[in-house]
Amino acid sequence: MLIDTIKPYNDVTGLDVRYNLLTDDGMNHVAELLEEVRSLTYLNLTFNDITADGAKVIAKALHRNRTLKHLRLTGNKIGNKGGMFFATMLQINSSLEKLDLGDCDLGMQSLIAIATVLIKNQSIKGINLNRPILKSEEEASTFHMSNTLQINSTLIELHVCKHDMKDFGMQQLCEALYLNTALRYLDVSCNRITRDAMKYLGELLKRNDVLEVIDLSSNSIEDEGSMYLTEALAFYNTSLKALV
Repeated sequence: MLIDTIKPYNDVTGLDVRYNLLTDDGMNHVAELLEEVRSLTYLNLTFNDITADGAKVIAKALHRNRTLKHLRLTGNKIGNKGGMFFATMLQINSSLEKLDLGDCDLGMQSLIAIATVLIKNQSIKGINLNRPILKSEEEASTFHMSNTLQINSTLIELHVCKHDMKDFGMQQLCEALYLNTALRYLDVSCNRITRDAMKYLGELLKRNDVLEVIDLSSNSIEDEGSMYLTEALAFYNTSLKALV
């Protein structure tokens, strides 16, 4: 009924229906909304019991939609299969600018697929890939995202919280960011980064004049790691505005 009420209006730009029970069945109506309300630029479907089936419906609707700019699906357990649907969508859609797939139980396969697609996608400016389900100790997701950052010139905001990232993964990201001139916001919170990786980040911050926000919360950088950052920020870096 809510969607039927909205359809006649051409000036509705945002819809926030988070924390409801829309489920996969409701996604058919949301798809209709995306097709008929051309003014809609923001859609928040956070925590609505959507699975891979519902993800497929939304992703397919976005193959045709050219107006939505920001989609939030946080907390819907779409899994690896659902993530693959969105990876495919990102190959076709050229208007979506922000995609939030945090806490969606993405798997390694879909993470790699999304990272690969972002090499060529020129519209996504912000992506949240927090808390995937990773069964391997290898940092393959970080490796592929680092490769993406070396080439991608449009991504401004990246969230990779709870990726089980270690020092080697952080080193790879830092090396990629020497070549990247776009990323402004990097969230690597709740990982397994230690003081050793702060050497690489400190050296990066001495040369990088683009990054504005870095979230390192809930890692293990200790006093020594903080000193590497302090030196870079005190004597070299002038771009960083927020450090967590």
